[in-house]
Amino acid sequence: MHCSSTLAFWLFVNLIEECELRDIYQEGLPGLIKHSFIINMLVKDHLPDLHKHFEEHNVVAEMYAKDWIFGLFASILPENESHITA
Repeated sequence: MHCSSTLAFWLFVNLIEECELRDIYQEGLPGLIKHSFIINMLVKDHLPDLHKHFEEHNVVAEMYAKDWIFGLFASILPENESHITA
């Protein structure tokens, strides 16, 4: 929708390989664990009060970020009808 199909393909390949997103869908979900850990560390570093609140209430990153992590390639942007050709 926003670029050619060739560019979209190579963007996808780059995300899978360079951002290590392939492991999100592997057996045992190692990517979910890894990316949740990264999100947790970012919250801890940049939002320490929120991190403390989460810890007090036993909220882990998987609880609020798993749908976003799994949905990285599953959601579809709505198409702008002006781009639709017959």
